[in-house]
Amino acid sequence: MTPKNKTYTTTASYKPEKLKLKKSFRAMSGMLLATLATVGAHAQKTEGELEGITLEEVVVTGTLIRGTEVTGSQTIGVDAQKITEIGAVNTNEVLASVPQITNFFNDRPEVEPRASANLVVSRPNLRNMPGLNSSTSAVTLVLMDGHRIAPVGVQAAIVDADIILGNTLERVDIVTDGGSSLYGADAVAGVINFVTKDKADGVKIDLDYGAADDMNTVNVNLSAGTSWDTGSIYVAATQSNRDGLRTEDRDWAKIGTYDDDGNFVKAGESARTECLVPVRSQYGWYNYGAGWTDNPAAPGAGPKSAGDPTCDHYAQSTLLPEQERKGLFLSYQQEMNDSVQFGVKAYYSQRENTFFSYPLGSSAPGSFDVTTNPGTLTPAEIAQFQDPNNPNVVNYPAGAGFSYGAHPAYPDSDQEVEMSTWGVAPTLTIAMGKDWQLRNTLYYGRSYNKNVIPEVNDQRMVAAVNSGQLDPLNVASADADVINNILNWETKKETIHELFLARVVADGPVIELPAGDLRVAAGFEVAEDRVRTRFGTGNRGSLSDTDYARASRDNTSVFAEVHVPVLDNLELSASVRHDDYSDFGKTTNPQFGFSYTPTDWLRVYGHWGESFNAPTTLDTLAFSTGRAANQTVQQIQDADVYGEWNGQGTYTVPTEGTKPGVQPQTATSWALGFDMEPIEGLMIKANYYEIDFQDILGGLSVPSEQIRRDFPDKFIWHPTKDEWAQYLTEIQNPEVFDGIIDPNDPNATLAYIFDRRVTNFGEATMKGVDFGVQYVHDTSFGTMDYGITGNHQIEFELTEGGVTSDSLEFASDLTAQGSVGWSRDNVRAKLTVNYTDGFEADNASNQSKVDAFIVTNLFFGYEFQGSGFTEGLSLRFNIDNVFDEDPSEYRYNDTNEDKYSSFTLGRMYKVGISKTFN
Repeated sequence: MTPKNKTYTTTASYKPEKLKLKKSFRAMSGMLLATLATVGAHAQKTEGELEGITLEEVVVTGTLIRGTEVTGSQTIGVDAQKITEIGAVNTNEVLASVPQITNFFNDRPEVEPRASANLVVSRPNLRNMPGLNSSTSAVTLVLMDGHRIAPVGVQAAIVDADIILGNTLERVDIVTDGGSSLYGADAVAGVINFVTKDKADGVKIDLDYGAADDMNTVNVNLSAGTSWDTGSIYVAATQSNRDGLRTEDRDWAKIGTYDDDGNFVKAGESARTECLVPVRSQYGWYNYGAGWTDNPAAPGAGPKSAGDPTCDHYAQSTLLPEQERKGLFLSYQQEMNDSVQFGVKAYYSQRENTFFSYPLGSSAPGSFDVTTNPGTLTPAEIAQFQDPNNPNVVNYPAGAGFSYGAHPAYPDSDQEVEMSTWGVAPTLTIAMGKDWQLRNTLYYGRSYNKNVIPEVNDQRMVAAVNSGQLDPLNVASADADVINNILNWETKKETIHELFLARVVADGPVIELPAGDLRVAAGFEVAEDRVRTRFGTGNRGSLSDTDYARASRDNTSVFAEVHVPVLDNLELSASVRHDDYSDFGKTTNPQFGFSYTPTDWLRVYGHWGESFNAPTTLDTLAFSTGRAANQTVQQIQDADVYGEWNGQGTYTVPTEGTKPGVQPQTATSWALGFDMEPIEGLMIKANYYEIDFQDILGGLSVPSEQIRRDFPDKFIWHPTKDEWAQYLTEIQNPEVFDGIIDPNDPNATLAYIFDRRVTNFGEATMKGVDFGVQYVHDTSFGTMDYGITGNHQIEFELTEGGVTSDSLEFASDLTAQGSVGWSRDNVRAKLTVNYTDGFEADNASNQSKVDAFIVTNLFFGYEFQGSGFTEGLSLRFNIDNVFDEDPSEYRYNDTNEDKYSSFTLGRMYKVGISKTFN
């Protein structure tokens, strides 16, 4: 555990908290005083002086100028009707309906359970940008009502889109091209802006229930609001619960092996020996007539299960965590006078995820040790443990694998991840006259994040076994205090994020041109990002004795945008933003766009721009952590391309975290597209884009022969005693190796150290096309609509460490969605098909191709048109994955786990009812 009172700070960037708060409030107070003074001046104007003043605000995502559309970039919208048709109960499900969000579409729209020890939130990823799961930062910017919000995460700083309540959404705006010239960091691939409702009249109740095999979901939303001539107030609350799934609950997630022909053979149990019914961890010694061998590569060597036939650890692992969500939302809007409007929006969200696992266990030491000299076996021992079918093999008891779950005092030991966040954003909008407007936004947000992983103290276990207090063959007979002492151990991580933001934007016309007004917008923004984090392994609850490591960042930005109507059918735009960060310096990012409408049914547009993604404040702490991973001989040999392994030690130590000195990722992108409506009701769209991505933040994947050849400097084979001691000083959790790796003889169990820490080491070139066709027409039986939209990746070349590879060689390059809808009066029905293209597979498990994954969803909605109870009543019914399709099988390596591509819960039925009381 991190030593008590040991504090880490970034150089020259951390100041005492009280000073930071005072500084932030001074900045915010100064802005408020300035704008309130302006309010007072406007309040004293006469009616004649107010001519030309309007509070009508039409600002779309991708521009800061009211009354204009985005020039040069593609926009994608998800409106309230589509959100209803999806049957989504959270925001991530809404994003998963967009093919351009490649990591959510037809896939798992939340964090992979295996990554839950470090990551707790999935980030939407437009354009399939690289490095997504290796860096704490994100290259798709997520906004709420046009401004940033506080991030969440334990060992990451990520904006969690799922904190936004589904019943508060007005729409979702997506701009797929870089937006750093307006919004700053993280808008490399594009911007996703969640636009929330300003007002709603009456009381509304939404009830949603979903059911699939082995799981249910329940979602309850309650909202209430009222409006008057000059303002409104609106409040909403939500509560949702979701059952979790274990791997055994879905056949396609089962484990197994493959025969020589590539056929799947289900395994009866996993290779783990820590079972509820104790099993022997046996090791085969072989006499070939010339002595004994302890080579673990010898046939039949290694742990062998000999007990509980249901001991399948993987089957009990989490496929989908159990989840409970709560949320609150408030909107208040008020016109203070004819030229001033005040508003405030606030939110609170809490989410708890529970991850399943097989009950904790250990492997006890053997009753005697012959690992160094098997010749010490006596004739009686040989006779006792000799294999009757092979006199050259002796299977001696090297120790018992057992689970503590057999003891009645076994405590609840599931991993728990908790996140809670809240924020408040007051706004002040001032009409200045002559169609100029001043918009002021203040924001403060905070999140608390906790990840608790129950573990076993193996040192205490060994002491209990050696003293006779614990019999590994009869765990239930031990005293409860002994079990509680051994299991009084956990890895716990806590992080608190805070974000202060103050922004002023002024926009209006500058000069009247023949084709219209030349309009500009300009503004400045100050932000302060603050993080506190602590983690360690120790007795349960002991983390509270550890001080937080802290870091802080200030950022000041100025930005401007101009929109020029050159001709009646030609518009140009330009924008630029300059950011000054307190920790890594300054950056300036421009963007240029055009829109040309040669006819009333065709628009051609394009853009060029630069974007960047700043390392997060958490990254500046440059934490490093290590963990012990017990590898198979084959896995170690795959990495040993230079013959450095001496056959001793099967543990490897991956080092994770962030290296010191990481710099921003940068990108240059351009796009060219068109929208055309050749006949009434038919819309055709296409958008070609190219992105040149530099200084990619990322870490290496699991060791392989290729990685070993490309990055030899990332490995330390058989570290010496001094090298291991130095390594322990460089990580924040050296205690995790206690009882596993002997500091006086690390080579006895350790093969190599592998550096996977995040750093700037790659670049990528991406090319692709977004496309869409939609047709709507009336018939005698109602209105029909048809549509198809998607993304095709043409090129994705990734260069890491000077080695260039084709990232599309063994990955899908096409995602698409087709739909057919019918509407008549108060009835709506829609059939949607989501498609992820198949791809060529490598031959790791004798598989040449991964099949396409096709999911069909059905929606039916009915709005009652009556009085009394049926007034304001509506029903909806969804079937997700109508044909219960399994994800495509993908045997991407020789292991027997996670052999699927894409993700689904299976066929799920959803029923919803809404009732509004006016």
